[in-house]
Amino acid sequence: MHTVVAGAAVGLLHQVTAGHDESRVALRFVDGAGPVELTYGELGRRAGRLAHALREAGAGPGKVVALLLERGPHLMVARMAVMMSGAAWMPLDPRNPPARLAFQAADVAAPLLLTTSDLAGLAGEVAPATVTWVLDDPVREAELARHPQTAPEVDVRPHDPAYVIYTSGSTGTPKGVLVSHRSAYTYCVNVLEHHHVTPGDRILQTANPAFDGTVFDTFTTLLAGATIVSAPFAVITDPDAFTELIVAERVTFSFLTPAFLRLLDPAKFAGSALRGFVAGGESLAAEVQARWSRPGFTLHHGYGPTETTVACMNYVCPDTPLQGTVPIGTALPHHRVYVLNKRLRPVPVGVAGQLYISGAGLAHGYLNRPGLTAERFLPDPYGRPGDRMYASGDLARWRPDGLLEFMGRTDRQVKLRGQRIELGEIEHVLARHPAVEQCAVIMRDDYLAAYVVGDADQGDLRVHLAEQLPAYMIPSVFVTLAELPLSPNGKLDLAKLPDPVAQAKEYVPPRTDTERWLAGAWQELLKVERVGCDDNFFELGGNSLHGSQLAARVREHLLIELDLRHLFANPVLADLATRLEESEAAPALKPIVPVPRDGALPCTPQQEGLWLLQSMDPSSSMYHIAFALALRGPLDIPALQRALRGLVVRHEALRTRFTEEDGLPRQVVDPPPAVFPLPVVPMKADEVESWAFEWTRRPFDLAAGSLFRAALAHVGPDHHAIALVVHHIIADGWSAKILADELGALYAAERGVAGVSLPEMTLQPADHAVWQRGWLDGAEMDRQLGYWREALADVPTLDFPADRPRSADPTGQGTAADRQVPAGTAAAARTYARTHRVSFLAVVQAALLTVLHRYTGQEDLVIGSIFSGRTRPELEPLVGFFANTVVLRTDLSGEPTFAEVIDRCHETVLNATERQELPFAVIVDALQPERVAGRNPLFQISMTLQPSNNQADLSLGDVAAESLDAANRAARFDLAIDVIDSGDDLDLVVEYSTELFDADRMERFLDHLVSALTNGLADPGVIAEDIDIMSSSERQQVLHAWNPADTSGAVEEGGV
Repeated sequence: MHTVVAGAAVGLLHQVTAGHDESRVALRFVDGAGPVELTYGELGRRAGRLAHALREAGAGPGKVVALLLERGPHLMVARMAVMMSGAAWMPLDPRNPPARLAFQAADVAAPLLLTTSDLAGLAGEVAPATVTWVLDDPVREAELARHPQTAPEVDVRPHDPAYVIYTSGSTGTPKGVLVSHRSAYTYCVNVLEHHHVTPGDRILQTANPAFDGTVFDTFTTLLAGATIVSAPFAVITDPDAFTELIVAERVTFSFLTPAFLRLLDPAKFAGSALRGFVAGGESLAAEVQARWSRPGFTLHHGYGPTETTVACMNYVCPDTPLQGTVPIGTALPHHRVYVLNKRLRPVPVGVAGQLYISGAGLAHGYLNRPGLTAERFLPDPYGRPGDRMYASGDLARWRPDGLLEFMGRTDRQVKLRGQRIELGEIEHVLARHPAVEQCAVIMRDDYLAAYVVGDADQGDLRVHLAEQLPAYMIPSVFVTLAELPLSPNGKLDLAKLPDPVAQAKEYVPPRTDTERWLAGAWQELLKVERVGCDDNFFELGGNSLHGSQLAARVREHLLIELDLRHLFANPVLADLATRLEESEAAPALKPIVPVPRDGALPCTPQQEGLWLLQSMDPSSSMYHIAFALALRGPLDIPALQRALRGLVVRHEALRTRFTEEDGLPRQVVDPPPAVFPLPVVPMKADEVESWAFEWTRRPFDLAAGSLFRAALAHVGPDHHAIALVVHHIIADGWSAKILADELGALYAAERGVAGVSLPEMTLQPADHAVWQRGWLDGAEMDRQLGYWREALADVPTLDFPADRPRSADPTGQGTAADRQVPAGTAAAARTYARTHRVSFLAVVQAALLTVLHRYTGQEDLVIGSIFSGRTRPELEPLVGFFANTVVLRTDLSGEPTFAEVIDRCHETVLNATERQELPFAVIVDALQPERVAGRNPLFQISMTLQPSNNQADLSLGDVAAESLDAANRAARFDLAIDVIDSGDDLDLVVEYSTELFDADRMERFLDHLVSALTNGLADPGVIAEDIDIMSSSERQQVLHAWNPADTSGAVEEGGV
């Protein structure tokens, strides 16, 4: 076992290598001229002589020596010698532009540059004022031979610089990362122990010498006393030559990038000595991991920026294929990792935040860039005094099992037409298409461009993305490539992706009047010089906003209604012109009163929408409202049956069926049945609940009617159970209470109880439907619609973290979790609402938005809420479907306090309440929001206040009733939160999609919601973003339990 100690330094590797057998091969370089071997003894002697010469030339601690060298013995000796001299080495990649190399040489102020004769000309070009040694020059070789072959005596301290690696800068200027001996040694020891490197290993040197991965395949190998196998750049970057080299040279282990790993064929390594790879430098795709998963082979997924010394995390992939994302694992010893928000507070499990790294592997910072160093290397608020942490710029999230998932780059978040877009998310979805082998998405000017390797039809790709992403995230242009360009480090080279303009089709001019008009409109909208018959609206940069503008122009100039669906289906100009030419021209509160029942009557927009959804899946029970009760006592079954018929007599909705006319539903009210059907089913007590659950999910036939059903289970004398179910198209949550209350009253009346009476029914839901149709043609409807158009303009999509990708065809499977709010918090919420004159819903909603903001980082938050829709007193006693969905959009920008969030929520709720008459379906139809398969329009999460006096509670005289679990837990939204306020207790019930979320995520969500409410009300003046929503146990988990115990990286003074 190696121990990381304060006095250890890679700069003292000569002490380590001296302990190895000098005859062992340290380096085997294989090229066309035949293999060249360098033993440990030869390496030590040659490096010692060069180190003495470097010392004489002024190299030492605090100095940087530039290395312009290809792979091979000279590079190995030079790096060793520089470190023996006490100086730091800085590699120059001969394949980089000379201007970049010149910048690097000048930035480090190198007193010396070491090169070989074949690169001497380049050396003179990039560093003309720097002393250059040509190592293979006979004169230089003779001069070095006179120096001692033992290492010079140099006082190298652990915090002295060991090397400088340049990485790309966001401003275009490379930045030099200064890494200490201590950090490099910590990494090497971690690799030895984590990857079990032994003297018998043969490690292939794959990393570009100018890339920090070279620390892995060089110094880790030397520390272990193993053999480095090296080859020219052309061999290392060619998949076939690379494979042949590994097999022929009996390579056992190697580092490589996932992009290069994807190009290799695992079958070609059968029978070789290879035991494993470390894949690092970029994210490892599950498809690649699956191809390499097999017994006897270990694939590691390494993670770490150059600023944390090669790698700070590792995940050992199983030898079987993984489902979903390949994690980046856990922190290596002597490191800590945090996932924090922009205020440097830990985010909950499952929520994305920026990844910060602390520990012994951190670099000193950036050479000559103190401002950038201070910006990226911050004090560690969760470590010891003096500890630092590095802001990686990477997005990650904790999984419930304590592993980290890489989620993309923070700086790959782009804004396009006001929408925040994570390019990695588009790539993630695109990569799941079976015909896509590799892909990359970038933003060019004001549009998205996708680059794809594989035999994929662009139309299929667009449909595939449209099934899972909003329209604004669909790339406008798709470019097919034979392969994605890679940098010398093996990573995707975004700069080398071709300009989509170069992929333009041959121009075919418009031929008809419609084509010519369309071409002119496209040119105006899309700001392009010319448009031809074969041009694609979206490939020219069009989007849904442009589509809406085009539709308005078509309506005005061609007098044709252009459905955006037709534009998506016919994006090529000639096809769209043909579609338009085949289209027809576009067609140019009073009291609610009873209307005649002499025929079919109109439905409300709510009913029409529900009818359409049910028609699309007739067997679905998603829209069933069900409840079941265990009944103990002397139940009068005939009286109960008559009472049920009495309900049907009173409420026409319960005897309404729906016919279809011209593609739309119409409601027909039937006369009451002579006898209400009430089947009685004998069964055992332990069968009742499952029977009620199954029976209430039997499908309805909307055209046949009988949309209200009841059944009895007979268990024994005075022991029954009743199951009732009604379709949502004729009832809502409010109606359920009416049904329960009136069934109890009618049962009592049938039993002869005196003084029981119910008010006469003067109106029915069909009367309201006819009235509403008139209202929708009036000025008030226009006024309300005007408000909603403005309030819901450019509604963003909520990026709530899920456990699984969203299905384009969700089944609606769901379940529920609940949490009782502590009595003190519930009382504080009621008191706050009362004293500050705000709605109770606004108080609880403020807690929800606080959590959503912490989960997503979004400030423009949109949720839904179900309002009763009974805005007129005469509607209150009716059984019917009046409930209406309203959209609540709240702006959390400007770092508001919790009290300010409540005020903003209250204003939102007030505005919505004043305009709740307008059916949600009408709003959606008017706004035509971006529709994504599997998502609800406008919002995905709802919060609804459910006073407990609205809960159905059946009373049947002397019969005791106890609720059974027959509730329909179908998920109509991603999350639907009911706030049930009894006046004493306050309960939160979240109904959620099990296709998206795991139960433990929902349990944590409820914990966070209660914490936000509790802590926000405890100090309403606190900035909402600073409210602590995590429990102490979860905080302990993500900050400490999932990090290695020893993070100091410095134990005691001493040698290796």
